[in-house]
Amino acid sequence: MKWKHAVAATMVFPAACAPTDTRDDARNVSGAISVRDSAGVAIIENPETGDTLSVRELVRIGSVAGRPDYELFGIFHVAVDANGAYYVGMPNGISVYDARGAFVRRIGRKGQGPGEFNMAPVVWFAGDSVMALDRNLMRTTAFDTTGRVLGTWNSSSHPGLWITPRARHGTTWIAEVEPIRDLADEQNVQRINIAVGERYDPPPTVLLRYDPVHDVLGDTVYHVPRTSLRGSAQSESGVARPLFSSEPAYAFDGSGNLYVTSADEYRIDVFDTDGRLVRSIRRAYDHVPITPADLDSLPEFLVEGYAASMTGASREQYRRQMLPRMRETVQRQTGAAPLPAARHALGRILVSRGGTILLERADAVAPAVRHAQRVTGRPLPPTRWDLFVDGRYQGTINLAPGFRAWALSDDGSVTGVMRDESDVEFVVTLVPSPRGAAGTARR
Repeated sequence: MKWKHAVAATMVFPAACAPTDTRDDARNVSGAISVRDSAGVAIIENPETGDTLSVRELVRIGSVAGRPDYELFGIFHVAVDANGAYYVGMPNGISVYDARGAFVRRIGRKGQGPGEFNMAPVVWFAGDSVMALDRNLMRTTAFDTTGRVLGTWNSSSHPGLWITPRARHGTTWIAEVEPIRDLADEQNVQRINIAVGERYDPPPTVLLRYDPVHDVLGDTVYHVPRTSLRGSAQSESGVARPLFSSEPAYAFDGSGNLYVTSADEYRIDVFDTDGRLVRSIRRAYDHVPITPADLDSLPEFLVEGYAASMTGASREQYRRQMLPRMRETVQRQTGAAPLPAARHALGRILVSRGGTILLERADAVAPAVRHAQRVTGRPLPPTRWDLFVDGRYQGTINLAPGFRAWALSDDGSVTGVMRDESDVEFVVTLVPSPRGAAGTARR
């Protein structure tokens, strides 16, 4: 099988610039892809039907016993550059491997100085710069591919704001800007004082132009809404997140174009670097209804997730003590609001440098399982992803349990982290292929 390497043109789309064609789109069940223009926006409608694509393992990096450079642990994120080299964020820095999985160098180390990390960093590419986000230090550092520090961004010159450069366009960046007190991780959320039952709407994540030379924030490119919170009965400062909530996911391609999913339908909107909507990618699908039965197993999933790191008698004791409490907590939190009618179709989105898209189908996993995994970090269930090239649906890929997808290449190859039965971590690249194809490079 050969993938088209058609690159999505420099296209994307702005917050306040929705297509002017407001008619209800008929379900595309013909099997054909249709493309139309609406006020200068290319609308691509993909059919509901499609093929299931097989995948084969192309590269595996990691070792159970061997050279320390190949012993991977605490992997927090993985990025792949234009040449296929791997950048693996771990507690001791960023380990770099070439396209075949051979160790090249390590960028950064444990510490708090320039170019150092206090925790395993999130890694991505903006242009040819290696970007590394340290959530403990609340700092983003840019490196070149040899590991030289190019710049560092934190909140020191912008009090109360966390500035994370996400994409580069010429000499400026598009930066994600969030108020520090409203960050979505649990530690910071707990600092928000919400009365029991009170609703709190966090401000949206704002994407702004950013001039790194003069450290100046510019025009808004896009607003990404976030899920409302509600004061819980656990404590005055506690908050409860909706069990079946969904927020738009977004990602950038190599040109700085922004891809944003819809929170209530199967749609990907593409904005250019000026925030103008230029493309809307859609696909018909059947809504999966949510019923009260979806909640039945949630307390058990939550307790098992939290107990996963325990052993022996302590695990059994935790189960006995916590299961009744968890059932009461779930009943209390879910009784405050009605269940939504259906599971949201879309989860995470990965976009390659050239605009190939891999989109997670959130409705493929029961809501209780998804919520428990998100809250407790329990092993991932199997996931299902839809592949698009130039906005056109190519087929659906099923990824195995425990595989966490992190990076996508233009040819549809997906790279992520996999744990084996002994809890050893590996970086693995899977490539769509005809069934029965073989060939694996390992290190």
